Amino acid sequence: MNNWINVLIVDDDRRYVTIQAENAAHHGIDMDHCLYWDEAHKRIVSDPHKYDVIVLDGKGQINAASESEDINHLKKALKELNILEGKGIAIPYVVNTGYSESSAIGYDVKVFHKGTGEQQLFAYIQTLAKGSHAYRMRTQFPRIARAMEDGLLGGQSMALFLHTYGYIEEKRTFTYVALNPMRHLLEAFCLALAKIGMLPEDMAGDGKRRNLSACDHYLNGREGRLKTATNQSLAFKADPNPFPQRIATCFSFILANTNDGSHFNLDDE
Repeated sequence: MNNWINVLIVDDDRRYVTIQAENAAHHGIDMDHCLYWDEAHKRIVSDPHKYDVIVLDGKGQINAASESEDINHLKKALKELNILEGKGIAIPYVVNTGYSESSAIGYDVKVFHKGTGEQQLFAYIQTLAKGSHAYRMRTQFPRIARAMEDGLLGGQSMALFLHTYGYIEEKRTFTYVALNPMRHLLEAFCLALAKIGMLPEDMAGDGKRRNLSACDHYLNGREGRLKTATNQSLAFKADPNPFPQRIATCFSFILANTNDGSHFNLDDE
């Protein structure tokens, strides 16, 4: 399904989540399960663009060593989600519970009840997802999203593309600050090609810097020379060239038009 919704559900009842994940899939919802809040918090911080909605249990576990069915699980989760929002990581969340103390839930937090409210929960998740920048991007460009989420392009590629996508979606003029993320996406692309053996490692391998000019020559089937890590000069040419011309042309165009982003530009606003 192209327009899937990524949900992080935090619940210490593994059996319940297994059943509901199957039901949620029929609504285009992919549930990623965490037994403990501390584990969920780490996932959110490490990849803040992965999830469109967070579903919290009313009583759960903070970590493997803590008590189960603990109301402090929810209190800690709500507190830390508010802190993350202050840092720019704002993911909508709801509470899905069999029982809870009302004092632990804020007045503006939507609450659903296990056993009776799952269909309403799924419908509300769909509503929340429409406000998700990442969800809209995945819906409009599903093949690009899947390429980023399969891990080959690296964990930062989604954030880089979302930065660029904001300019596309809002029809804004590309400014100086938008160019560097686009250039970094080219580097991620080259690194992925090197990992699968389609680019020489000296050109775009594990080094900290990518020789994008050399990559451009290689993708376009042109001859060139490259200085290796040992300062040797290496001649190269992709013969036969395995890259479709449309890919090589797009790479050249983006590279040529993002060069300014890698340098300080006093006149840029």
